[in-house]
Amino acid sequence: RPIVGMAATPSGAGYWLVASDGGIFAFGDAVFQGSTGAMTLVAPILGMAATPSGAGYWLVAADGGVFAFGDAVFAGSAVGTAARARSITVNPDGGGYVITASDGSTSWFSVGARTCARWATRCGGLTGPVIPSAPPAAVPSSGPPAAVPASGTTPVPAPAPVPPSGPASGRAPIPAPLITSAASAISADIASRHGIERSARGVGQFAVDPGLSDTARAWSQVMAETGFAHSGFATIAGSPAESFAGLAENIFWASGSRASSGAAHVAWMGSATHRQNVLNPGWDTIGVGTHCRADGTMFVTVLFGRSASSTAPALSETVPVEAPLAAPDTGGPTC
Repeated sequence: RPIVGMAATPSGAGYWLVASDGGIFAFGDAVFQGSTGAMTLVAPILGMAATPSGAGYWLVAADGGVFAFGDAVFAGSAVGTAARARSITVNPDGGGYVITASDGSTSWFSVGARTCARWATRCGGLTGPVIPSAPPAAVPSSGPPAAVPASGTTPVPAPAPVPPSGPASGRAPIPAPLITSAASAISADIASRHGIERSARGVGQFAVDPGLSDTARAWSQVMAETGFAHSGFATIAGSPAESFAGLAENIFWASGSRASSGAAHVAWMGSATHRQNVLNPGWDTIGVGTHCRADGTMFVTVLFGRSASSTAPALSETVPVEAPLAAPDTGGPTC
């Protein structure tokens, strides 16, 4: 079969070649991690990308299917999009991959969780223990540009478990919001959908924190101006969010038909690390912030908080199952 792709090792002292049937040929310090050579493929392989560690790689097929080997984590595919895939590359931050289609559109997929321990005067770095996470499920995508969720998780020292019952932080539960703009409507609907999912699974409700929402909204605007990326909690210092014992972050962007509150919610629930944030009983507070660009592109940040005096159960490392979703429709407010 013809060679259709190549990826180099981080050292530059080796490389892999991939054939159209997914057969892998390793040279130098490149290590064979597996292939699709023995599989019956729906569409031929046409590209590959190596993980930053060099201990794994992804293969992409012409139909957008993705195959992960070694320490590469499957985070979703572009199967079902209108255009055929052309290439796969690693995300700029090394936390996933990007599939480029024949029409120039891109589908971004993120993996892993960012972690930070208890806040000091500011928490701009990643200093805490990492919560292990299972490979995320497929992230839906359709049309250029694709919708992309991403997550960050901040473990904190766990208090003695307390059975969940209502908002643990003492703040009021999610109220019926006053809708003042498209962005506010999107944020309110996402908070409501997250609450519905938690109720359906017997998890205590979030309390809405206006300061946390303001911080989330500010980061969504930063993403709209500078590009899709985790905040690294760099906007926490000096904000109301700094008072929390721990925080986690999910982010999302989309345009066109994918720029809706329902699409964001369903995409997050389809990804293990993001679903873990939404349904984790250890988070007792939520703040959602949306920014709509003039061209209709939607950027959303959700911050999950654990209040300093929380009586909520300990943060869970369990990844909840995806199905059934209590709020499965992909409609809702849009930009």
